[in-house]
Amino acid sequence: MARKRMTVNLTDELVDALRALAEINDTTVTDELRKAIQDRSYFVEKIREGSDVILEKDVDGDGIKEQRTSVVLR
Repeated sequence: MARKRMTVNLTDELVDALRALAEINDTTVTDELRKAIQDRSYFVEKIREGSDVILEKDVDGDGIKEQRTSVVLR
């Protein structure tokens, strides 16, 4: 796949978030930006197909997901 060079304007907070993700995942800021775009594209496609995006959390550590949050993409 051919690659294109782009210039983007990001807030300081978004740059900090990308840098933090790159450090945590031992990748580059470019890789993290690419993954963010791919992830958003995937979720938008699934929502358009009628799926819901839900986060589940095991609150008390018993292996049962007690807390569910529906995700709304802006």
